[in-house]
Amino acid sequence: MLKRFIIFLILFTLLYLPLQSYAQNPEIFITPTSTLQNAQVLYFSNFDIFDVGNAQYLFDVRVNNVDVGTPGNENARIILKLFLDDPNNPIASATSDLFAVVTSPGTQHSASNIQLINANQLGAFINLNFTTTFDPPDSKFEDEFYGSGKARRGIYWLQAILQVAGFPDSETTVRLLIRNPSDIQLSSPGNKIGSGLPQEIMTDLPVFAFFSDGTEFIVSVYEKLSHHQSVEDVINSGNAMFISDPISTPVFNYAAVNGQPLQVGHTYYWFVDVIVPTTAGTEKFRSEVFQFKVVQSTGAQSEGIAVASVIELLRPIVGSQVDEISKTLSDFELKNIRLNGKPITIYE
Repeated sequence: MLKRFIIFLILFTLLYLPLQSYAQNPEIFITPTSTLQNAQVLYFSNFDIFDVGNAQYLFDVRVNNVDVGTPGNENARIILKLFLDDPNNPIASATSDLFAVVTSPGTQHSASNIQLINANQLGAFINLNFTTTFDPPDSKFEDEFYGSGKARRGIYWLQAILQVAGFPDSETTVRLLIRNPSDIQLSSPGNKIGSGLPQEIMTDLPVFAFFSDGTEFIVSVYEKLSHHQSVEDVINSGNAMFISDPISTPVFNYAAVNGQPLQVGHTYYWFVDVIVPTTAGTEKFRSEVFQFKVVQSTGAQSEGIAVASVIELLRPIVGSQVDEISKTLSDFELKNIRLNGKPITIYE
């Protein structure tokens, strides 16, 4: 009995296991580059897989367990799909021509998104020409796509499908979070140039605050001199009071970085650049320019400036409700100000 069992194990090892290894299904994989993984802005033109141009190296496609077949027996194709927000409804699909493969355990072929179009090959495969379709046809997305513009913000999925006749489809998906953090709203100190809103501040060591969904920022402050006729003159003069190192929070404490106080009676311009990784490389998006003047004042003027500063600080947070808040503060007097229960002066 024992001998029969040993013989069975030997036959199973020699006959069944080789058949199982040979019957490995074709597989496909996407490996995104760090450029694609970290991108907060996506340019459609960088997906050269859709034959738009302006290609960037964004991902590799790898297929396992298939090798070149016999021309005339085309039995496989690759499909790439792009989804926005809904992983069940593609907004664009690219389908390759049929090409010939045979199952071949252990083989592996790979190519970048650029090679798939420009070289029309995936390893030894040939005729990987892609045709792009949109769903729904003639959609706004299609116009954006061929216009090489930025993808609207949202969650995207890039999917690759390998179809080989006689085998189940192989699918792989990469998730992309596109933030488009190009919008920056400055808050304090000062106000937008020409806005007519209060621009005086009562400290020579201000804290710069702004709102953005970006993750890396540079704060720049320039002094306006008497011979400057425009904002461009100020910024192009090179007369920067300081340009910060990249920071990760939308608050910059000038005193903590630069101990030299700003000068009373002088006017300054400031703006923020948000540093954004994109599929085309790192880019900077600039905010509007704010202006402020350092003053020393007391009494009612100080109170008016302080209340106006509070209102402008609240404006981007509460929106139109700020007007109602402004009315309630119209007769507000800064006579009893406390910080954590401790009385402080208006200058503190």
